[in-house]
Parts: sequence; structure tokens; C-alpha cells
Amino acid sequence: DDDAATGGYHWVSYGGTFISSGTYNLNLAPADTLTVLLVGSSEFQTVAAGQAYFDNFEVTIQPPFTWTTNDGNITITRYTGAGGQVIVPAMVTGLPVTVIGDSAFNGRTNVASVSIPDSVTRIGDSAFYRCFALTNMILGNRVETIDAWAFSWCTNLPVLKLPESVRTIGASAFNYCPRLASVNIPDGVPAIEGFTFYNCS
Repeated sequence: DDDAATGGYHWVSYGGTFISSGTYNLNLAPADTLTVLLVGSSEFQTVAAGQAYFDNFEVTIQPPFTWTTNDGNITITRYTGAGGQVIVPAMVTGLPVTVIGDSAFNGRTNVASVSIPDSVTRIGDSAFYRCFALTNMILGNRVETIDAWAFSWCTNLPVLKLPESVRTIGASAFNYCPRLASVNIPDGVPAIEGFTFYNCS
């Protein structure tokens, strides 16, 4: 990395891109880190997603999501990232992520893989509706509710392993998933709602 900048609190990002002091929305994924070097310092310092301070210089990494807070819990309301492999954070602003909200990933056709943390207990209505490129979904071990249409029209999802914590699967939750060849139904699910697996293979 290049530390040739002079004057004031300046830093460089990992890879050598120089950014002067100020406020920047870097829109990095929650699992990403940023390596910074302040002028006058001899050591690189690594910042994880969240917020950190270096001698009155503030670095903020913004996860690629919008969210709401309710009773000390976070609901992810929309994914705003570039797609590909997505890791949903277990914590945002120091609070647990417990809900993937209604339509949070709806229509995000560039999302290929999603990992849901153990903190999440509910997958909202149409949360992953029409995620055509989704081929891998990892659910955390505390998900209790999968709402209606949650994975409907995920046309390339081949397998989904449901944790034993699941108690409710909404109507049409997997409607029109033609490549879905394997889904386990946990013992705690008392009934399957209408059209849950309609138009599946």
C-alpha cells in the first residue's frame, strides 16, 4: 500500500487506493474488512464491519442492507449489494438480526448464495421471491417461521435444508421451484399449507 499522502488525517484502503479524510459510504459486505494506514503511523490496522476510531478519525463500514429496529432487534428490510455470495450479519449496530423482512431480497436476480445467521428466527413473506440465480441457501439453526411465498420462483434452487427449529411453513413458500429436488420437513411442522410445493419437480 502507498502511504505517500501528506498532511492531515489521510488513509489508504487495502489495495493502495488513496482516500482523503472525510465521510465515505464504502458499502462493503458485513464479512469484509478494510485495512487502513494513517499518515504518521507505522502499522496497518484492520477494521471489521461496524465502526472504529483512530486518533479522532472515524471509519464506518456500511453493510449492504437497509434495516429497522424493533424492541432491540433488527429486521433486514432490503438487500442493496452487488449480488453473488451474500452473508447476512448476525449483528447490526450492536443489535441481533432476527428477521429477514418481507420482500427483502425480492427480485434480486444476481444473488447466487445466501447464508442466514443463527440469530434469525423468521424469513418474511416473499423474502427471496424471484431470486432466479439463487443456487445455495444456508439457514441458521433458530429459524422458526418461513412465511408465504418466501422462496417462490427460486427457479434454480436445487436443495434446501430446514433446521429442526422450523415450526411454520407458509402457503406457496416454495411455489414454482422446478429444480428443487430435496427439502426436509422438520418434525415440529404440524401441517403443510396449500400450494407449498406447487410446480416443483
